[in-house]
Amino acid sequence: ASMDLEPAPPSVTEAVALMSIHQSKGLEFPVVVAAGLGRKFNEQDVNAALVVDEEFGVCLHVHPHGPEQRYASLPLQLARKGRRRELRAEELRLLYVACTRAKDRLILTGTIRATVEKFADLMDKELNGERIAAAKGMTDWLFPWLGRRVGSSEMRGIADTFGWEFWSAED
Repeated sequence: ASMDLEPAPPSVTEAVALMSIHQSKGLEFPVVVAAGLGRKFNEQDVNAALVVDEEFGVCLHVHPHGPEQRYASLPLQLARKGRRRELRAEELRLLYVACTRAKDRLILTGTIRATVEKFADLMDKELNGERIAAAKGMTDWLFPWLGRRVGSSEMRGIADTFGWEFWSAED
């Protein structure tokens, strides 16, 4: 701990600032790299056996015929649905902040397991309210947007003000 250095002050030029998306709110940088966009959303709290909700109170599973048989009660299902909606809204806000911090260049990185065919299918999807709510990760939002924007499922290209490049595991 005694070896930790203080971060460079913001007025220093030619410096790299590593920060969370939350910390970058309201700031702008020449180049922004948003990494890890291929990860799935963390729904650990949503899928917990016990959910405490402001509207529905303590929400549990129902055990009608013993502990081996159970199902989510209606309040638990409704609380989970609300939590998922809140989680998606927060993740969408974070993606927005990440994408609006760059002055000159925005680099989005992430890994997904997909064949070229699955990749093309992801880019072919329509991005609507239902798909936004059902997203499992940010790539579920980014690929349909990119597919509509560029009009193809090419692995590399340049369009208007941006370019993209995807690599396969073999690359």
